[in-house]
Amino acid sequence: MNSLQVFTDALSDGNLNVQIKRKNQTNDNLEDATASDLNVLSTKTKIAETAHLLAQLSPEEKIVWASSTKEEANKYFTNGRYQEAMQLYVQCLAAADFSASRSNGDNQSNKSNNIDALVLPVVCNLAACSIQLKDWKKAASFCNQALALRPQCAKALYRRGIALLEIDEYDAALESWDTLNKLLSVDVVMPLSEQESLRIPGLIRQAKLGKQRQREHAKRQQLSLQKAFSSSPTKKSKNKESSVESTVELMSLREILSYIYFSILNFFANLLTGWKSPTKKMNSKQE
Repeated sequence: MNSLQVFTDALSDGNLNVQIKRKNQTNDNLEDATASDLNVLSTKTKIAETAHLLAQLSPEEKIVWASSTKEEANKYFTNGRYQEAMQLYVQCLAAADFSASRSNGDNQSNKSNNIDALVLPVVCNLAACSIQLKDWKKAASFCNQALALRPQCAKALYRRGIALLEIDEYDAALESWDTLNKLLSVDVVMPLSEQESLRIPGLIRQAKLGKQRQREHAKRQQLSLQKAFSSSPTKKSKNKESSVESTVELMSLREILSYIYFSILNFFANLLTGWKSPTKKMNSKQE
């Protein structure tokens, strides 16, 4: 019986209520743990228990345990239980550093066999689980890890292309499939199934169409921005021109009216001047 089971049994014997909390990294407040948090906690606990188990096994026993666990994980995957399959695949990786021989030459050979027989299939299967769970970024990350071990891994290139296609990284997806198509058959590691090979042309067409739509969308956005920035100054300049024209018209009208007004004033002023001067002459004569 493992330590977690003992702890659970001890709690169930009493009248205790247990709540698992998580600390908020922003404000250090304790919050209720989500299902995802509990799943991570469960996985970490299982990995710790696996590491404890493997420490007690011989290298040969580790090989047997890892192979058996991988087969069990494959069954979970076949039955659509992808989360459980991922947990077992991760546990398999805990046995990835075993060495069946102490001699340097054999040790190096064994590590190579360990990568091809255990690590690479397990990492690629983790990518496949992530694709089924629609966790595209995690799937691409697993594929990158597999390709870091074996750049000629066909399944990693194929699955990375699918993951990148789903997150609209069309150029990178096309590059993965282009690299895959250029691989020589003798260099391929983990070759594709016939069904997977038949899917590639359709996936490439889908990526090219997505890339074309992406370009068209970017072009439409650019045109709309250009119209937005170009139309505003034009309207402002037109408004300014119209206001200037109206001001000029208004000034011209005022000038005309003022000219007429002053002309009338001058006319009457002349009349009054002409009217007063004879009066002064007559007064002077009377005196």
